[in-house]
Amino acid sequence: MKFLLGLLLFSLLVAVHYGLAPYCADDAYLHFRIARNFVEHGVPFFNPTDAVMSTSSSVWTLFLSALFKIFGVTISAVAISNAFFLFMLGIVASCLAVKASLLERIMVAALAVSIVLPSSIQLMETPLALCLMLFGYYLYNSGRSFGFALLTLAAFTRLELSIFLLMCALDNLFLRRIDCRQALFTIVLCALPLVMFDLYYFGTLIPQTVQAKAVIYSLTIQEFFGIAWLGLFGKFIFFSFPLLSLAVVFCAVGCLAWWLVSRQLQKETAAFSREHINLFACGLLIFLTYASKRVYIFPWYVPLYSLPLLLPVCLHYFKERSFPLGLAVALFCAAPVLQAGRDTWSAIIGKASLFSEYEGGVRALTYRGVGMELSRSCPQCQVLAAEVGALGYEFNGDIEDAAGLVTPMAVAFHQQLPAHKNTIGGIIPPAMVKELDPDVIVGTPELLELVMADSELKQLYQWNRKALVETEAQGPTLVIGLPLKNSGTDKAVAF
Repeated sequence: MKFLLGLLLFSLLVAVHYGLAPYCADDAYLHFRIARNFVEHGVPFFNPTDAVMSTSSSVWTLFLSALFKIFGVTISAVAISNAFFLFMLGIVASCLAVKASLLERIMVAALAVSIVLPSSIQLMETPLALCLMLFGYYLYNSGRSFGFALLTLAAFTRLELSIFLLMCALDNLFLRRIDCRQALFTIVLCALPLVMFDLYYFGTLIPQTVQAKAVIYSLTIQEFFGIAWLGLFGKFIFFSFPLLSLAVVFCAVGCLAWWLVSRQLQKETAAFSREHINLFACGLLIFLTYASKRVYIFPWYVPLYSLPLLLPVCLHYFKERSFPLGLAVALFCAAPVLQAGRDTWSAIIGKASLFSEYEGGVRALTYRGVGMELSRSCPQCQVLAAEVGALGYEFNGDIEDAAGLVTPMAVAFHQQLPAHKNTIGGIIPPAMVKELDPDVIVGTPELLELVMADSELKQLYQWNRKALVETEAQGPTLVIGLPLKNSGTDKAVAF
């Protein structure tokens, strides 16, 4: 029975990932290009001649490279891999529900899968990172030193998850579940090859993405919490029922207060297990770190803190069976479960526009179309863009990244921009265009606002608007900046 149920769930996840893979995130294509260059040119760089650490995930880069080496550069292989990682994540989450019934284990697995599903469909590294983290955490609490190896791999897959590695290392100093020397040896043995890999190819352990995003996104604390609120409920619920989402939060917080007060009146203390406290604390620390730095929370960031926050509360409910706590858990978990159900349904009926991250996927597809056009008409052109993932997946030539993730010099130009102009991130600085004098500029009207308004650049470029993707909803319009005949370029670009 369990085997058939597991096989059914895995088959469903594969179908959902495969059906919605064309609508993956633009950032996913950035990883694909890096891995492809590693396979074809032997260097894990976005541009083969630029030794820039454009990815913050060494483990994901190596995994994709191995996958592409075996199966070729195919997005379908990544989609099936993510379905497997998400399936394993659900199994590990269910194993944390000690002494729970089969139905309760299924509920825990469903919650974990629901929280991570959108980012997994976007073909990001989040499901692999959380699978490694949760499995490593489970093994550590079982007294197995191999857990530290998985926690180390998780930290090199998503930097935020190094908090879990540190927490378990400190916890082990007090509890001595594992011999400290053995634990340290395991961590060093696992981390050393990855450290050597980063230093050999990039000469640093700090990804360029971390340095660039700290500059190009200039969020106020109110904007940060607005984006965090959106991430908690998902775009469909947040934009369709904003007042309902507000009411749900107030009701859930009220239920938690009711539960805590009732325990105090009964002179009882909540018997939280150390494992649940540590898991919850790590999730809270990740969120507070984001808040302190006012990080722009992308959809694939949300599960990194929401899963560790919601999972232990859900597990504690199964242990205590308190009505107000159960009601709070149901309210907090309803949004990700409903969103995952809607995403799954969109794949089953073949209506991709119901997918929660559909707009971002169509945007990436539009960039891919522009990349194909550039590959045909001007494969040697120097291209400047602010969103380079999907564009670079189709266009093999060098691309200068105005957002600074690939091109470090862009960061200095962003520091010269007014803060309010940089809230959306990636807006193309006119000074950078003048410095590089690219053959082609690609971006949305919002990202090219300052460039198109510059009087000097108006004399050098003509602006063509083109929407190359027509789906159930009209794809976004990109603006292509092409050199005028009198600009001195000998490149011919046909659009």
